[in-house]
Parts: sequence; C-alpha cells; structure tokens
Amino acid sequence: MKKLICPICKKEMKKGDNSTYNCKDCGVRLHYDKSIDSIWDNFTK
Repeated sequence: MKKLICPICKKEMKKGDNSTYNCKDCGVRLHYDKSIDSIWDNFTK
C-alpha cells in the first residue's frame, strides 16, 4: 500500500479509524475508500 502524504504539510499521514487517514501536524483527515486515488478525488472536490 502506498504511503499517503499530507497535501498541506507534506508529511506522511497515519491510518486512523473508519478508513480515514489523519495528519497529526495540521489536522487534515481524509477518507479512504477502495482506491488510493479516490482520496485525492474527495479531497480536491
């Protein structure tokens, strides 16, 4: 599985609960469903 890099602070994000990824440094939370690409789709909408 690819590492997720926070789009804001560029640090690696940690996998959290309920298929989310969290960035401790800037507080971004992205939801992950099925493919890594869908995260960025959701984030950029």
